[in-house]
Amino acid sequence: MKKTGFIILLILSLNIVCVTHAQNNKKFFFDEVDVSVNRTFLNDNNTTNKYGFGIGIFHSWFYPKKFNLTFGFEYNKTNQKKDCISAGRFSHYEDITYTINTISFPLLIRINFGKNIRLFFETGASLDIVCNVKRKGKMITCYPNENNILEYEEKNIDNKATGFASTDFGLIGGIGIKIPVKKVEIIFKTDYHYGLKYLYDYQSDVYNNYGRIVIGLKYNYSNKERKTNQGKRKNNETFL
Repeated sequence: MKKTGFIILLILSLNIVCVTHAQNNKKFFFDEVDVSVNRTFLNDNNTTNKYGFGIGIFHSWFYPKKFNLTFGFEYNKTNQKKDCISAGRFSHYEDITYTINTISFPLLIRINFGKNIRLFFETGASLDIVCNVKRKGKMITCYPNENNILEYEEKNIDNKATGFASTDFGLIGGIGIKIPVKKVEIIFKTDYHYGLKYLYDYQSDVYNNYGRIVIGLKYNYSNKERKTNQGKRKNNETFL
């Protein structure tokens, strides 16, 4: 939990640094900050999809050309509830909610359309580091006693989940719009993350597929830099 808190604090700090540099007209490597609401999309009879959230910070290459390459550093928290999931030969979980905390490193190709208000599509892949998984629900155990009669025990649990994979790989696709406002562009987009790897597969499967609604700010440094350079050239020409 301390590790997750540290990572959230780190991304928030980078967000603040990015915005501060933008306000002071200073260039910073990361030029886009996002916050998001997510919902898992798992189509099986054993899962109830639930909501989560995320934050991220990004850098774009080849901006503002039609094709951009975008690299990101994200924290995403997703939730899903399982009706029943195996925990071994003599035990299982019921009504168990898994909270999956991941650090993601997406690499995306973004295709832009328009000149002022710009529509864009993006696609790419992501490496996800599973830094913490929490579980909350009921654990049912069934053991034979000394007379070989099965005895059942039910208890509530709220602890760290074990047996989960430490990494995941995902495919990402999304669509959005960028609206210029003074020094920044406001971004509204929706995307989908498709996890390629089971995070838990002991007789029952857990994987991390989710859609997101994202609001972000992109500092349009390249446009300002280009205008500044044009102004310097004009001043030099006038002086000469």
